[in-house]
Amino acid sequence: MLPQSRPFALSLTWSPPVRRITWPTREYAAAGALLGTVAGLAAAARHDLAAGFVLLLFLPPALALAGALAGLFAARHGWRYAAPLAGALLGSTLLPLHDPHGWVIGAALGGLLHGARLHSFDRAVRYAALGALLGALAWGLCAVYVTGLVTLGAGAG
Repeated sequence: MLPQSRPFALSLTWSPPVRRITWPTREYAAAGALLGTVAGLAAAARHDLAAGFVLLLFLPPALALAGALAGLFAARHGWRYAAPLAGALLGSTLLPLHDPHGWVIGAALGGLLHGARLHSFDRAVRYAALGALLGALAWGLCAVYVTGLVTLGAGAG
């Protein structure tokens, strides 16, 4: 540490204290990234060859990042917000990626299941509404990302 008598003195032997950065939520992030990767691969497999190839290259990493962030969010704040996002990823793989119905219905079902798990009808309805909103937002972000990829691909070709 710096000497207290000279607060602005420069010491060449001073080093910052060693802090160990722990990451206790890495299991949640890894599970979310795995779910996002699987969702991206399944969504890419549902499209024709040209679009599927582009989606295969760019969608799994983006959804893996989104899944990892949702996992971290779940570890820090609980499954209240992450369960609808996981449902949205599942709904996006069951219905076409560009269709908002899969995102919204999946997220609403994820929120509904989380509320039912808490044995509360009011919470189930509230989390289903929250899930529908989060599903619509997630679909909007994914649609902007895919539109950017298509625009980028059209400009390069």
